[in-house]
Amino acid sequence: MRSISIVAVLLVSSLALWGQKLPLDVKTGLWETTATTNIGGQLAIPPDQLAKLTPEQRAKIEQAIKSSSGKPVTHKNCLTKENLEKGYGFDNHKECTHNLLTSNKHNLDVQMVCNENNGEKVTVRVKAEALSSTNVKGTTHMIMENGGRTMTSDGTFTSKWLSSDCGSVK
Repeated sequence: MRSISIVAVLLVSSLALWGQKLPLDVKTGLWETTATTNIGGQLAIPPDQLAKLTPEQRAKIEQAIKSSSGKPVTHKNCLTKENLEKGYGFDNHKECTHNLLTSNKHNLDVQMVCNENNGEKVTVRVKAEALSSTNVKGTTHMIMENGGRTMTSDGTFTSKWLSSDCGSVK
């Protein structure tokens, strides 16, 4: 289940990812990102954890995932100069490898593969395009595999700059 929270962070932190220097030509400050994700496949929960769930718990988790699929989620985050220069996010995860496929003023294409200790493998790819210094759009693709079960997630996002002052948003 830890991977689901990782994916949530990835989807709302689309501008600066995985410890890579990002030269996207965008303004710093308060950004608002709206992401829509479609989830398919089976729950990629380790078999031993899946066996511990009651049928009601399993149905509740499956229903929560199904009901959130396809619905836009909006989140605000603060993008600082340091974030752009140093990157932030997942560089401390030893079990993950990062591959910066494209990185320039207008486009970013990043892939991350994590092999967790519990046998779970998570592959995430994010493509972002800076339409201007105040607007970014992109796509996400994720595959979670564990115990012969595979869950996929495909999404789109748009991010818009709101203000140079982030206020209380981190």
